[in-house]
Amino acid sequence: MIIKVKERQTFFDIALQYQGSMESIFDMVIRNNISISDIPENGMELEISPVIEDKKVVNYYKNNNIEPATASYKNVDNIPIMTIDGINCVTHNHDEMIVVNGED
Repeated sequence: MIIKVKERQTFFDIALQYQGSMESIFDMVIRNNISISDIPENGMELEISPVIEDKKVVNYYKNNNIEPATASYKNVDNIPIMTIDGINCVTHNHDEMIVVNGED
């Protein structure tokens, strides 16, 4: 089944909406040759499994016209990024490093 990503939807949002389970994200990224850490673009087409993992969750979203879109991109341009050995990182609470992306 092919679906189109809506604005601010994450792969997790899509997995819950269409398959009712966060675990189905792994199948989705493999089918589409993408990384779980990629940011889906509005209008992007994705192939997803027709198998529904949890019908109660899928029906809840459908019956209540819920299309989750939980991504937040506020202040992305203001986040300081530093590169350490070719890996882009951001600081968190001044004592933790979070990897943004890396290069092989």
